[in-house]
Amino acid sequence: MLSPFARKPYRVGYMTGCFDLPHRAHFSVLRRAKALCDTLIVGLTTDERCVVEKRQPILDFEHRACILRDCRYVDVVVANVGDPKARDWKKLRFDVVFSEPGRMDSEEFKVFRQACPDVPVVFLSRTLGISTSELIDQMQYRFMSELEFFKLSLNGPILRSGKTLMKPVHIGVSEYQTIENVYHMPFPNLPRNWKRIGEVHRHPNISGVNSNREIQMLDVIGHEPWNPLLHVKEVYSNPHVHPIEKRPLFGHMQEERRYPRAIVWLYMRYAGPTMEEWVEEHQEDDTFVPTFLQMIEEVRRILVRLLDLRVVHGDVHPRNLCLLDNRLSLVDWGWCMSARFEPMGDKERQYFHNCLNSWFDWHHFLDSLEYMYNKRPWWKDIAAKPNPALI
Repeated sequence: MLSPFARKPYRVGYMTGCFDLPHRAHFSVLRRAKALCDTLIVGLTTDERCVVEKRQPILDFEHRACILRDCRYVDVVVANVGDPKARDWKKLRFDVVFSEPGRMDSEEFKVFRQACPDVPVVFLSRTLGISTSELIDQMQYRFMSELEFFKLSLNGPILRSGKTLMKPVHIGVSEYQTIENVYHMPFPNLPRNWKRIGEVHRHPNISGVNSNREIQMLDVIGHEPWNPLLHVKEVYSNPHVHPIEKRPLFGHMQEERRYPRAIVWLYMRYAGPTMEEWVEEHQEDDTFVPTFLQMIEEVRRILVRLLDLRVVHGDVHPRNLCLLDNRLSLVDWGWCMSARFEPMGDKERQYFHNCLNSWFDWHHFLDSLEYMYNKRPWWKDIAAKPNPALI
């Protein structure tokens, strides 16, 4: 090992890399490179170039750059967009290039040696037997080992790992890549309320019009604080599925989703227990009534925001509202409608406007509260309270 007071062989050294999830092997290579030069420049591979060369990085460019800038072995961090090393040399004028032995005979360095024969290439091996790929494998194994059943949905189990939920959505071949009412759901003249008005089985709210609509809502409400949706990923696709002959009572829709054209996973943050579960746990508390009224008022604010966005959720009730760390979230967007969902048929468009004009989501929510809690001893205190949330 060179003495820290000894003259170093090179003035400016250069090396490139992704340095994603930096670990001790990365820092070992950086330390040995710095020991051979006065100034070490690191060409940090951009996110876009990482995808081309290897995979989408776990940490974005700025995050990785921040770590390297704080590393005592690194003097300068520049962006590596994949240019030839000879072009990098014209800009940076380094005296030596550092790389790993596995790239010794690569075409990249053959071209560089021909273009810059006076610039040596020093290959530094990783001696610690660890790689970012191995770390990712370990994290994936831990993630899978912590995966547990959370709840059952119409499309199968919702799974949970830590603070992340994964919900499957089956998309039938007829509804694939469209948001139209391809299964010809009927729409009554006026929206019905929760288990109270209308023929519940003949006229579900807006249920199952098109599975793609729940996915599209991520674009509509993506940044709202009460939205738990994080990411959408298609995990299964079968282009050879054919439409199923129409059957009564939407049997063709059920059959197409049983053997779907695609399956999409919705990744969501865990939003906490439902309002229904919260009520069961806290209804004996002294502060229950005022706290519950505050929650109702927060629901009202969320639904006012939905009106601004021209969105109808379609099924707002205590089982679809969750509370975690004083943060209320609205879940299960499988029955939603939006002004963006075009083309709509005439009956559906009229139904949609009826829902907006009649504050359907709000009254649907209030009806659900009365339906679920009207026999509870505390309900009369809630209903009688002069609170604007109940107007």
